[in-house]
Amino acid sequence: MPAGLNKKGSGLWTHIKKAWNWVTGHKVVQDLKKEAIKHGKQAVSDLGAEVHRRGKEYLTAQSARGKQWLKDQANAASERVRKKVEKHLSDASNKVESVANRVNSAVSKYTGAGSGMPGKTVGAKKGEGWLGDMARRGVRRFAARVYRRGTRR
Repeated sequence: MPAGLNKKGSGLWTHIKKAWNWVTGHKVVQDLKKEAIKHGKQAVSDLGAEVHRRGKEYLTAQSARGKQWLKDQANAASERVRKKVEKHLSDASNKVESVANRVNSAVSKYTGAGSGMPGKTVGAKKGEGWLGDMARRGVRRFAARVYRRGTRR
């Protein structure tokens, strides 16, 4: 009995002590305790399995979201690069076309289409001529190869 209890306190302590001894001393109570521990362990095991299952599902879903985000980012980046390359190819093609047209125009002044007079280009369309045709054909081939190479990846 704890020291310093008055008469009421010591009486209460005696009842607690007797009840504890009764609980710990009877076989039925011991069996109930074992059964409660067994059920508790089973409940904790089931709860652990549920936590594991839900955690695995969550991580799988998050991983799938992350993979999809990464794919989207890679596709967006490659699309931006492709657009930029196509823009540069278009600019280069336009520049070559411009130069070819100027060269053709200058050459056509002297080669004319049948009039025989220098400086006159009767019936000749702007940009016609063998030099411009060769330059344009080369740019088209180059652009087609680059485009094909970019779309095969």
